Amino acid sequence: MGNKKTTTKLSYILLALIIAAGICRFSYGFFVQKQGAHSDETWSFGLANSYYEPYIQYSDDTSEYRNVDTWITNEVFRDYLTVQKGERFAFGSVYYNMSCDTHPPLYFMLLHFLCSFFPNQYMFVIGFIINMAAYIILSIFMYKLLLLITKSEAVSLIGVLFSTFSLGMLNMTMFVRMYLCVAAVATIYSYLNAKLYYNEEKRHKVSSYILIGVTALIGALTDNFFLPYAFATTLIFCICWCVKKDFKTLWKYILSAACGIILSIVIFPKTFTSMLGSLGISIGQGSSQAAGTVVNSSTRYMPVPFQFRLALAHVNKELFGYEIFSGYKSYIGIYISCAVFVLIIVAAFMSFLFRKDAWFIKLCGRIKNGILTFFRTFNFVTLSLVCSVLITCLAAAYIADLYGLGDTGDRYIFACLPAAMVVFVLAFWRICTLIFRNRQVVISIVLALVLAASTISSGRITCTYFMECPTTMKLEDISKDSNFIIISAAKWMLVQYADKLIDCNEAFLTADYDLDNQLEKIDGHKLDGDTYILIDMTRINSTQIDIEKNNVMIDYLKPTYISNELNPSSIPEEETDPRFDLKTVLKKCKDLSFVNDLTYIGCDGLNYHRINVYKVN
Repeated sequence: MGNKKTTTKLSYILLALIIAAGICRFSYGFFVQKQGAHSDETWSFGLANSYYEPYIQYSDDTSEYRNVDTWITNEVFRDYLTVQKGERFAFGSVYYNMSCDTHPPLYFMLLHFLCSFFPNQYMFVIGFIINMAAYIILSIFMYKLLLLITKSEAVSLIGVLFSTFSLGMLNMTMFVRMYLCVAAVATIYSYLNAKLYYNEEKRHKVSSYILIGVTALIGALTDNFFLPYAFATTLIFCICWCVKKDFKTLWKYILSAACGIILSIVIFPKTFTSMLGSLGISIGQGSSQAAGTVVNSSTRYMPVPFQFRLALAHVNKELFGYEIFSGYKSYIGIYISCAVFVLIIVAAFMSFLFRKDAWFIKLCGRIKNGILTFFRTFNFVTLSLVCSVLITCLAAAYIADLYGLGDTGDRYIFACLPAAMVVFVLAFWRICTLIFRNRQVVISIVLALVLAASTISSGRITCTYFMECPTTMKLEDISKDSNFIIISAAKWMLVQYADKLIDCNEAFLTADYDLDNQLEKIDGHKLDGDTYILIDMTRINSTQIDIEKNNVMIDYLKPTYISNELNPSSIPEEETDPRFDLKTVLKKCKDLSFVNDLTYIGCDGLNYHRINVYKVN
């Protein structure tokens, strides 16, 4: 008994050390490696802190633009991103903002709560602190979930170690959004279901069902992608209780989960209308802002099967660093098929050659028993984890524009990533237990395999949300008391300049395709202080100017920024249009009355877009 307690304490110490190592790694990534904010991260602060104004660039119903094609002061940026005195703890404002958006309000209320302690200050690090709290919770419950399934502290610790140093966890912690929080809640939901499955005593306690209902409520109010995850998990366990003929548990279980989800819809009805909207059913006037990343069947860019393969590719890329599944043409499936075919031929040859040898007969018996044991131990908990991953990926494929979002589309499968990590560790552990009987050998092999997988995944592919771009300067270094004329790839992109230009004097943003119509407004305004012209090079033809080698942004976000525009038809399809010629754009800028000459002083990167910076002389 004493030895068991010592082992448990040692496991907790090792778990704490792994979590501490993870926090150190993620802190280095956030404070040193992360080069900027994704536009959605900036939106997080705007939706949380802007007082009854959800969007900086749209009207509340997103039917028209505001703050673009006009001069604005830094107060517009500051009021959008920060909590002002007299507006602290204004949760009604957060609720209103989220009712205009497509996401539930719980995460944004938490963000607003913390930001309210620092009025008139933009502190991006607050989002990272929330992520670290979610990471700690996720790691603890992943450990508890694996311990329930494997009854092994060592395997449970290995699972947390793999999760901590995988590319998937790095991406989740670096992205200041609600996705890591919902992943933590999803892990808790799976753990509570597993606890009900393994512990018969828990099935007779009302508190078990209350916890399931409360977790479902919190998850549904955190992110919409908790719903497909919870649906898959709940469905499998409903089948489980039917198979076991435990109808008393079944009804209590259904009631608790359903009450949690229904209550979340009562609290935030937009969840229901968003679900209908994703199915192409419109009730009243929906937010067109959703079009940027969420699509229905009539506007989807790519077929669901293709996007489902992209979702699976995101999952295995986050775990292994390789896209075993892919929506694009891939030869990995052919390689695997050939390898299996070769193994079958070798096995058939050995079966014929050694069919009468005692060692071979014994080996065949062990393989047979191992296969039977594998299927016997593949219980409803494991099945629920597998199905939750598949259903979440299917929902992401149907709802989100994974193709248009490129690498950043992985955020829509973050909710199921911990489940995928657990399944991966369980698969390795069970395969090793079939081959080796020595427990120490099994644990050593599993540890080596998961360390290799996490090293390859995080080492082979750079974290998407480091927002790494080839830059020579930072806009925030020149923004204080300066003026900016921004020629952007799209008008909605005003949001991604908000944190960069929060200390500026005045700014004017327009789109490259609409510059001709705005020159008079730009020229008829008196400016004080230094003035800079920022040109988004996403569509601009940059071949006519000498720029650093490999210093051009790769634009895989084109479908996204076009669909986010209120009038995408106004954007020319051909990028050879004169409006996208750099020399032409620069000449128009030089013709402004307050411009004697322009000096190129460097470039910054925003949301993977190269921004050329010119100082007005």
